[in-house]
Amino acid sequence: MILAVNTNYTKTTPFEERIRLIKNAGFKGVIMTWNGSDVFQQELLCVKENCLRIESVHAPFHMMNNLWTDENPMESLIKLHGAIDSCHNFAIKTLVVHCTDTLDPPAVSECGKKYFKGLIRYAKSMNVDLAFENIERPEYLDVIFGECDDTNVKLCYDVGHENCFSKGSDVLSKYGDRLKTLHIHDNDGTADQHIIPFDGNIDYSRFIAKLKELDFYGIIALEVMRNRTDMYNDLSDEQFLAKAFSAAKKLFEMRQG
Repeated sequence: MILAVNTNYTKTTPFEERIRLIKNAGFKGVIMTWNGSDVFQQELLCVKENCLRIESVHAPFHMMNNLWTDENPMESLIKLHGAIDSCHNFAIKTLVVHCTDTLDPPAVSECGKKYFKGLIRYAKSMNVDLAFENIERPEYLDVIFGECDDTNVKLCYDVGHENCFSKGSDVLSKYGDRLKTLHIHDNDGTADQHIIPFDGNIDYSRFIAKLKELDFYGIIALEVMRNRTDMYNDLSDEQFLAKAFSAAKKLFEMRQG
């Protein structure tokens, strides 16, 4: 049983200590974040020293809208190419990518399609899968998946995002055949809170049933945040991760059942 959690569940604890606590909680895998080649290499060394599996790497996303407007796209492209290069250099197969950023992204454009197609081609040449994540506006996935049928174009399904941003969009029914990795967290439907599964109002029985329907038995990977709400203010990192591991294990057992 391999259960994974994001390494940036908090930013107040040093990275090395977070990794030690993640391992001690029982997790055997992690979702990493790319913050530059040098930093990523140092963090990766720490992860490997603790014998944790890298489930996926999350690419930078705060300037993704620039790819659709053609305003200073190079900064985003350089970072994305850097993340792809790091995945290639360290034999990490899956890079999670956002199509946009913010609730009100620019309109779909030909320049945006061109840039994303170029990224996909480059990633393919580096033997890296790009797992596009459903975020605020999942209709942009329709554009990417509609325009690109490359074998390295995959889906990162975020169950929390669908609950708070696009309830009823049923991304898994549309693109479940491309499902590569999961981001599992909870919320109350009003905001992207990234709380521990079963602490919000997501119906995980439906989610698990859908995974079974798709015959998806990949890693149960949580993307939870300790400080997005005050729900966990009284918990230590150890207690937070223990609670997260218990929820991940419950999801695993539901899927196996």
